[in-house]
Amino acid sequence: MKKKILLILIIVILNSCGKCIETNLTAGEKEWFSVYEKGQNIIFKSNLNHLDTIVVTEKLRQHNNSDCNYYGIGPMQPEIMFITLTSKICHNEPYCTGEIFISKDEVDKIFVPGFSLFGLYSTSENSLPKETWVMLTTTKKNIHTYIFLKMV
Repeated sequence: MKKKILLILIIVILNSCGKCIETNLTAGEKEWFSVYEKGQNIIFKSNLNHLDTIVVTEKLRQHNNSDCNYYGIGPMQPEIMFITLTSKICHNEPYCTGEIFISKDEVDKIFVPGFSLFGLYSTSENSLPKETWVMLTTTKKNIHTYIFLKMV
């Protein structure tokens, strides 16, 4: 009986040793996700005049490792955000949905979103956004945008 109590006491002490660190996205990191809302339709027109509608089917913001599984997952509780997009006109089943996502995996580091959209993939580890202006051929308007460049 004493061995069982001692074993339980040791487990409780070891479990209380690990302290989790909750990270929070900065206002700038959250801004990437402020543009779209769940249920919103986004209409694209290609250079060949083909139209497609993308629907924002999910928008989520939460902390991973919320129960602080220090020994199983680690001490970080990163705040994450993601948006799921679904094409209304699906031409190739594996590429009918996509996501834009960000995870604050370290406290004092700036993170940019990654994406997996319709066969294209980029993560914040292998790309940096470059701020630029683009002229839309359909409206002849200049718009402020970001493009992702692969880091070498």
